[in-house]
Amino acid sequence: MDVPHEVVRLLLARMESHPEEFKSTQSPYHNRWYDQINAIGVYGNDTDKAAINARVRDIRLGEVHEQVMDELLNGPTKRRMEDQEAEYERHLVQQNKTKKGFKS
Repeated sequence: MDVPHEVVRLLLARMESHPEEFKSTQSPYHNRWYDQINAIGVYGNDTDKAAINARVRDIRLGEVHEQVMDELLNGPTKRRMEDQEAEYERHLVQQNKTKKGFKS
């Protein structure tokens, strides 16, 4: 069996120590390693690609798991808060319109 290229081993080590840098969500690290991983997909051999894909898969599925659990546990509360915030903003807009109407 082939050994992954040195750069692949470096990225795998980084994925192990800093998985947050490889998550797909918007964060300070969003797409930080995209070009490098894409280059491995283009130029790497099957061993390189399999190693990267397996680790990215673990990170991304872990991320999805976190999102699903958060939605299951906190979803209804988040929706209520979003609805309350939207209602408050509508109230402010209406209040602003009313004030402008009195000033004219």
